Amino acid sequence: MLLNVLLFIARQGGGSTGSRFQQAAETTKAAIPGIEWPLMWGAIVLVALLLIAILWSNAIPFRPSGTDNSTRKIIFWIFAVATPIVAFVTNYFTCHVYYTEQEFKGHYVVENGQDVVKKMSELLTNVGLVSICSFVAFVAIGFILSKAFKSSKLGSWF
Repeated sequence: MLLNVLLFIARQGGGSTGSRFQQAAETTKAAIPGIEWPLMWGAIVLVALLLIAILWSNAIPFRPSGTDNSTRKIIFWIFAVATPIVAFVTNYFTCHVYYTEQEFKGHYVVENGQDVVKKMSELLTNVGLVSICSFVAFVAIGFILSKAFKSSKLGSWF
């Protein structure tokens, strides 16, 4: 998306910077339908599952044998793997299925059915990318929390 914005700005000769960015944003929005909704749902799923993982990890009591640390690591990685799956399913049913052919025909200039398929394919690609990004963000945030709270129960995640 950033590449589309930069290419659009490079093609424009004059005008103020603000108007060029606004035109680029509108062009990008038309080129990639509905990227805002998959990102929003991916972030909601990420935060919800991260909070559940934090609460669940804090609910595990300390054990003298040290098995509590491995249990917390398992909980973290189960939720890390579940995050992209839940994000994909949530995005698929809230974003991809919501946009039917009629809605695309109403919002975009469509000359034949292949244009609708292309737009739907782009949206599904965005849903997949958001799912991958949610996994990477979950692991990155978990790593940061683990290092920030080294002496607490979250410190045993990594």
